[in-house]
Amino acid sequence: MAIFNENSLVPEDIKSMQVNVSPMIYNIACGKMEKPRTGLEGKFSMQYAVANALLRGDTGLNAFTDEKVNDPKVKEIMGKIVLKEKKELAKLETIVDLETNSGAMYSKTTDIVKEIPELDKKKEKANQKYENICEPVLGRTKTQETMKVIQSLDQIENIKMFIKNL
Repeated sequence: MAIFNENSLVPEDIKSMQVNVSPMIYNIACGKMEKPRTGLEGKFSMQYAVANALLRGDTGLNAFTDEKVNDPKVKEIMGKIVLKEKKELAKLETIVDLETNSGAMYSKTTDIVKEIPELDKKKEKANQKYENICEPVLGRTKTQETMKVIQSLDQIENIKMFIKNL
């Protein structure tokens, strides 16, 4: 999270964190799952998603396992996070208010619509997601091979070449 990077903070600095979200985010993403016990429940918990992102930085499919959701460090941080719906916020806007153990207060507003990442960053994230999904089924080598084929679709003359290379 930007508020941590910009202020050289670490998760252990958190005394309390309030995540203020728009009604749309609250109704879609929060899922009211405050205390997940399984990886699946973790997918519907904003508290888990935030705590996990702070601790591990991994927000892909591998982040949602029973073991990771039940990690005591994650649970400790989750207990410090409160979600609030703020009707005045734009559709994809979020305001994080953070108090540190030393008493410092920080606030950061973000809006996903205004912070669209560069194309290279999007491609990198898409590649990571593809690997996370395919590697457990296809193995590393086949996943890499299929990714190369998919990335070169614009150079294939017909679909038979695509199928042949898979």
